[in-house]
Amino acid sequence: MTIEIKGTVKEVLPTEVVSEKFSKKVIAVTIDEGSNYPQHIAIEAHDTEKNKKINLLDSVEVHDKVTILANLNGKLYEKQGQPNRYFNTLTIYKITVEQF
Repeated sequence: MTIEIKGTVKEVLPTEVVSEKFSKKVIAVTIDEGSNYPQHIAIEAHDTEKNKKINLLDSVEVHDKVTILANLNGKLYEKQGQPNRYFNTLTIYKITVEQF
């Protein structure tokens, strides 16, 4: 499922090398800024052997206004004797920085 997110960059975290074949970088974007309850959303960019997306964040800076197209991914973690756990991830595939 594709989601469009418009907001302001709050933080760009350093790249995390998870394994030899997988790295990720997280960008935090603030949405609903005009409301009483602004939301801070973490969105990941991934580098794998076949798909390189971390470089999309090279020109992004804190306070930039951005539009992000991201995939919403969900995962179920099952372990016998424990309640099921669910995890969601937003993964960037396109980002546009507003030019002033």
